[in-house]
Amino acid sequence: MSLEVKRFGLTRLHGPEEKKKSSVDVIFVHGLFGHPYYTWTFKGANPKSTAARSDAGNSQDAWKSQDARKSHDAGKSYDAPSDAATKSDAVISKLATSSAHSLRSSMSKVLRRGKDGQKRQERPCVKRSQAANAPEESSIGSEGASSIPEESNEEQSRILEVEAQAGVVTLDARSSYKMLEVLWPRDLLPAVLPDANIYTWGYDVDINHLLTPAGQLSIFQHANGLLSDICDERLTRIDRARPIIFVAHSLGGIVVKDALFMSKSSKTHLRNVFPATTGVCFLGTPHRGSGTATLGKTAYEISKIFFQRPALGILRCLEVNSTELDRISHNFSILLADRKPNVHSFMEERPTKGIMVVQTFSYAIGDAFETTHSIPASHSNMTKFASEKDEGFRRVSKVLIRWVNEILDAPELVNNPIAEKSEHGISESQACLNSLNWSETRTRIDEVEKTYRDTYQWIFTDRVSFVDWLGRLDENIFWIQGKPGSGKSTLMKFALHDPRTSSLLERSGKLAWTQVGFFFHDRGSELQKCANGLLAEMLYQILENMRGLVPVILPLYKKVRVRRTLTSSISTSPWYPEDLCEGLRLIADQDQIPLNICLFIDALDEHLGDHRAMLQTLNDFVNVARKRGHNIKFCLASRPENVFKTAFKDVPGFAIHEHTATDIQTYAFGKLQPELAVRSDAGQLKDLANDVVTKAQGVFLWVKLVVMELVEGACEGETIFSLQELLFSIPTELEGLYTRALARLVSKKLTGAGKAKLEEHCTEAMALFQIALCWRPQYTLGALFHATSFSLYGHAYEALKLDVQRRPQSTIEMGRLLTARCGGLLEAVHSHSHQFNEGDYVRFIHQTAKEFVQKGSAQSAFGNILQDKTEANGHVLLLRYCCQVLRQELDIPVPEFLYHAHKAEKETRQSQGIEIDALVSNQARSLQILENLFQEQNLTKEHAYLRAEINNLDILLILLGVAAQIPIYLSSKLRAVKRTPEEDGQILAAAILNFATDGFGGGVDGQAELEVLTTLFAAGIDPDTPYRDLFAKDQYTTASHQMVKSETRFRYRKAVGQLLWAHIASKKDQASDNMWSSWR
Repeated sequence: MSLEVKRFGLTRLHGPEEKKKSSVDVIFVHGLFGHPYYTWTFKGANPKSTAARSDAGNSQDAWKSQDARKSHDAGKSYDAPSDAATKSDAVISKLATSSAHSLRSSMSKVLRRGKDGQKRQERPCVKRSQAANAPEESSIGSEGASSIPEESNEEQSRILEVEAQAGVVTLDARSSYKMLEVLWPRDLLPAVLPDANIYTWGYDVDINHLLTPAGQLSIFQHANGLLSDICDERLTRIDRARPIIFVAHSLGGIVVKDALFMSKSSKTHLRNVFPATTGVCFLGTPHRGSGTATLGKTAYEISKIFFQRPALGILRCLEVNSTELDRISHNFSILLADRKPNVHSFMEERPTKGIMVVQTFSYAIGDAFETTHSIPASHSNMTKFASEKDEGFRRVSKVLIRWVNEILDAPELVNNPIAEKSEHGISESQACLNSLNWSETRTRIDEVEKTYRDTYQWIFTDRVSFVDWLGRLDENIFWIQGKPGSGKSTLMKFALHDPRTSSLLERSGKLAWTQVGFFFHDRGSELQKCANGLLAEMLYQILENMRGLVPVILPLYKKVRVRRTLTSSISTSPWYPEDLCEGLRLIADQDQIPLNICLFIDALDEHLGDHRAMLQTLNDFVNVARKRGHNIKFCLASRPENVFKTAFKDVPGFAIHEHTATDIQTYAFGKLQPELAVRSDAGQLKDLANDVVTKAQGVFLWVKLVVMELVEGACEGETIFSLQELLFSIPTELEGLYTRALARLVSKKLTGAGKAKLEEHCTEAMALFQIALCWRPQYTLGALFHATSFSLYGHAYEALKLDVQRRPQSTIEMGRLLTARCGGLLEAVHSHSHQFNEGDYVRFIHQTAKEFVQKGSAQSAFGNILQDKTEANGHVLLLRYCCQVLRQELDIPVPEFLYHAHKAEKETRQSQGIEIDALVSNQARSLQILENLFQEQNLTKEHAYLRAEINNLDILLILLGVAAQIPIYLSSKLRAVKRTPEEDGQILAAAILNFATDGFGGGVDGQAELEVLTTLFAAGIDPDTPYRDLFAKDQYTTASHQMVKSETRFRYRKAVGQLLWAHIASKKDQASDNMWSSWR
């Protein structure tokens, strides 16, 4: 009896007799107008048979009646599509190339036959003359009509195809035609995944249903149906523990994404699907919509032919800029940030009717961990494989094999209900991965703009040596250099995500390359610009893509975890740079799993640290890996600074600004053409675009800013001649461009405001710039204005009538105000990251704009308006803001106050006593701040004496000074305050605790710690008797010693220990010698 492939729901195509022995569930989900059988089935004339049609001719009479077909089909249950499905496929195919009028003509015979049911039932086999009417591929992704590969006998295949879809022939009958029919998930995949349960899932997206009121189910409802069917199939505890891999085509990928987010958010049994999901393989999924003919228009034309009113919901969801697609993509990005199933996206290589159904901008999600490739077929044919030698099958199966091997190598990494869990409810291996998963290190890649239209395609040509480098194993480093703003980051993102990169890497003879990306970002968080962030991201992405390597570093992780427990700190990562280097060394030095890794690291010049040390670390990783036979490649990008010129003088690469002239012309012409196309002088547009190329000198950022101004002029009616004059008046350097932007703001305001008002606006602009420079986390638009207003005026921004919980409707106003004050040097960027609570956060438009402000050029650009005013320090403004907010008992993290107090004193070398003293107006508020501080540090009971009530307000301020590491303020307080021995003990204990727990301010400054201890000793505080008993009583000494011993990171540790030892040794006290000897 033949296998039944159910039209709706799950069909199990393959699996061990006992499901519980399966290693994984692989579920195939078809797309729009698809079918759980046809979508995945290759059907064509067997090239070995030359008599396929002659055999068929001898059997025609047997298939003339419906009764005869039913009689033959009694022994099998194959669910063939209806005549309506065949009819609709033909319509869709014609819609790709025909007008509505020609469609009506071409469909007249079909419609007439549809009105006569008897004729349709007794329809004979299709003759050769009818082959031209057989279904063809749809330009909008129809899957219902099976596609014929280019190398098969196309005429014979189409004849048999129509017969099969009309229900005229059966599976068994078609075998007599020597028809090659391969349902590859059933016929090919089990050979490479023998222990897998393989399913297809069907749902109702037939075109004949979508054209009726019955076709009203939404993507959300289909997603819910998918989850329900999966949960019904996985009822036992063992079933629910089995990993899931999805393979989804076209719309099916959208349904799967929505289903996984629904599972993650569910409180019912549906929640079991997402934790078990280990991979999603997307085949031609339009994540950002399809750029071909508008689906709504297509459906409308179909509906006119069938005289029906269409339900356009799902069709409209697949259009570019669809709000439903935006919602699903946004939710899926949140899901990936929390826990990452593997994601791989395949792109079609061949067009359908001359059109790429899913274009390059839409086929990939764009996630940092997503891998990509392409399949040498059209949109419909990319799901149909004839044999195990088919290149498409080879590529898809390799992805699935890799994921299954990772499950088998490290099964505890699956969120498995029956797996052994650690004390926190997850396995040690998953906890190890989680400790390295710092999602903020990946936000920069997401923020970088994508390429404009077809720009940067030259990187995959012989104009540069990138293609040659990808295919060679003897060249480890490729260096892309360029002027500031020349488009390096955009090019790096393009090269990282383009599927051609994967294909060319495989040309080296090594398969299954892992691509890792990290983009330094000086305008971002600390982790985005330090070596720690780079090393952690390298380690995490390698382990995430090759989970079998996790056991290699588990012993190291356990040591790291023990140290974190001893330090009792929750504000910092347990991984130190030397730990991360050791983790990478362990991975490079193992020989169990071969490594083929290509790393793309952008903006090396924005790394905050020793560039040479960072490059040496990467070089050490490569050298260790080489000795074990591994392959490590680095594609690096930076400005042409001397340190990089020296390091990369002998490696292949290119200067990007020497190759972008055509790209700049394309961008300028494309942006200006819509505004100038209907003008009488439009013929000169190309000349204007060429002038932009000449002045740009390869700097894409300059082009973007200048073209925006030219477009604005064109909208106001300026002639092209006038625009050319404007272009030649603009400075060619970015710094000159920034100065001009701020000067234009001043000139506009001089005409409409008095000098006092103008001075106020410029002061606000400088405050915005300085706060943007110094605010440690990336900040929302509302928070920036709150900080500016509080620091300057002591209250919220009255012009916008904001309160602490800013109103959403004020976002547009604030964005306009930001531009009005800062001339476009700061921009508000919408983020979907949970790190920013889905808000608009603020950043400099480019690193060059930040550097422009840092060196004081912004102050100079305002001319004489602020000449008598000293430029404010951003940390001073933020300290003032923190004090204002804390004084009003509003919510702000205490460590932020301590951090800005420390940085303000360090950068100005002046005490910030006025702000700090004004903060603590009463003893109760001081104690509350300290209590919050201790709670955030997760201090344990041995430090409880520091949390007891303190009667002396001045001692509280001293303790805050110790916590903030501000020795100048501390020295003045110590001289002015009389202290008891017990209070001295508390002050010293706080200083040592601060040192041992990485600093209460969330940052570590070893030099400041040393200065604080020196200041305390200079003020007469003695670490020897009578405080020995105090420390011993609270068991503080032992705990502190363990914490300090466990720290290997800070170069000042030895200096602090030596300072303490020298102070004790000067007492000539043997008891003290014994007590403090462990500090050495």
